[in-house]
Parts: sequence; C-alpha cells; structure tokens
Amino acid sequence: MEQTKYDVFISYSRHDYVDDHENVIPNNEVSKIIEALTDAGITYWIDKEGIYSGDKFTEELPKIIKLAPIFVYLSTANANKSKYTSKEIAIADEYGKYIIPVRIDMTPYSDKVIFRIADISFIKYAVNPTKGREDLVKSIKAHLKEIELISNSEAEKRLQQDANTSFLTGNEFYYGMNGKEMDYTEAVYWYRKAAEKGHIEAMYSLGNCYFHGKGVTRNYNKAKDLYERAAELGHMGAQFNLGRCYKKGFGTPVNYSEAFAWFLKAAEQGYALAQNNVAVCYEQSIGVPVSEDNAVKWYQLANEQGDAFAHEALIRLGKLPKS
Repeated sequence: MEQTKYDVFISYSRHDYVDDHENVIPNNEVSKIIEALTDAGITYWIDKEGIYSGDKFTEELPKIIKLAPIFVYLSTANANKSKYTSKEIAIADEYGKYIIPVRIDMTPYSDKVIFRIADISFIKYAVNPTKGREDLVKSIKAHLKEIELISNSEAEKRLQQDANTSFLTGNEFYYGMNGKEMDYTEAVYWYRKAAEKGHIEAMYSLGNCYFHGKGVTRNYNKAKDLYERAAELGHMGAQFNLGRCYKKGFGTPVNYSEAFAWFLKAAEQGYALAQNNVAVCYEQSIGVPVSEDNAVKWYQLANEQGDAFAHEALIRLGKLPKS
C-alpha cells in the first residue's frame, strides 16, 4: 500500500458509523467529527470500509498508525468492547504517539483501554458535542504545532552538527591534522559547505582563505562579504578583519567611520588587536575625534592582555615607566 503521512489516525468502532446492513447511520457523531477535521484542514486516516481486520490488521495497521503523529480514540460503548481499538491504542502507545481520547459517551473504558490511557486528559464530547469538536480541533492543532517546533529544532540541531563536522574537516585539511595532508583547496571546499549551512567560524575561515588566496584565487570582495556575514553574527575576529577592510580599502571603498565601528565591536568583546586599533583611531583621529583619554583606556585594556604594541604605546604616552 502507498505510505502517505497523515496528521491523525482515528480509532473507532464501525458500529457507531454504520448499521448491521452497512448503511451509514444518519446524524452519527463519527461523520460529524470527520467533517470538522476536514473543514479545519487536518488530514486523517480512518478505516471507513472495515477492511483492516484479521491478518490485514496485523500487517498494515501498525504501519499506518506509525505514519500519523496524533492518535484520536473515539470512545463509545461499542469502541470499548472492540478488540481492535484496544490493540490500536496499544500500538499507538508503543510508538509514543500523542493520544487524544474523545468521550462520545461516558461509558467506562475497558480494562485493556484504561491500562493505556487512564492518565490522559480527554475531550468531554458527550457533554457538548459542538464544543467537543471545537476542542478536538484545537487540541490537534496545538499538538501539531508542538510537533513542528520539535521537528524544526531537531532539524536545526542536525544542520548545525553537519555544519560543524564540515568545518572541522576543513580545519584538518587547512592545518594538516588527524592524518590529513595539508590541502588548502580541500579546506576551502569543506569551509564553504559549512558556511552555506550558517556556520559562523567557517564563514570567517573561508573569508581568510579568500583574503590570503589560500586554496582559492585571492578575492578581497568575497573576503569582505564573508567577514561581514560572520561579523554581523558576532564573530569578533571577523569584526576586526572587516574593520581592516574598511580602513585599508580591501573589497570596499575606504571608510574610516565604518572601520572604527567594527574595531570597536570586536574590542568590546575583548579582542586585543581590535582594542589596539580602537586606541590608534582615538589617538590619530581615524573615523572618530581625537581623544587621548580614550586612546589610553583602550591601550591599557590591550596591555592587560599582554599586548606588546599597547605596552610600548603607553610608555610613549607617559602612562608607563620605560623598562
């Protein structure tokens, strides 16, 4: 049989749908529920013809139940006496499906049924059928939304894992690690695969390859674009390199204000080279008005990280004694 995925599997007794002569019972609640789901755009599977019994039940029903994330049990006196519905509930429970019992009448659950769904909240359909159908639709849609969020989250995790694997493979080729020969071309291939999946570090590394012409023809425009993508996502190395691009005109017209802005973003994250550049900008009025106090502040921050350039600058400005 063709394997089509549905939102809902409906478990019910056909005695609530057709009479002994296989005529559809007028005004039956099963038909009303099916109509409500159809109107709501919810796809479902239901054995209207009663063909899934015996060997066919054993072979096919588990496959069909597995296709739908939600299992709706239409609980009635007939359904609670059916050996098939109790088996369907057991299969759904084993597969970890969302089970929604709908109490079309208040007949107590059978022992086999109650064993599986005793602790599950049910739709009080018998009290108000119209509201019961509305509540069922709301419940199904809420579960589908939750399933979608979980599915998207899992897909994102898989994408991130795949991207990180590609990035690490790129590093192995770039640095010649873990038994791999150094190969910049291969590194670029794997960095690009990771970058296309949103891996920030890979964007930065690929940008460096384009900037230095390693494994690819040097292209400052592409390097700048990759630095910008990673910088906007918070990568401090990319922010610093983007600042250099704007300061020196690599892949973009010179723009000192933009250079200073990106140096500052990286510096605020504690990047010593960027802190030095911010200090130089303040000292030499590059993209920002001269301010010796601010220059000293940023030189001091870089010096605290052991930066030799910042140490010499502080000596030159008389803020540290000559060694």
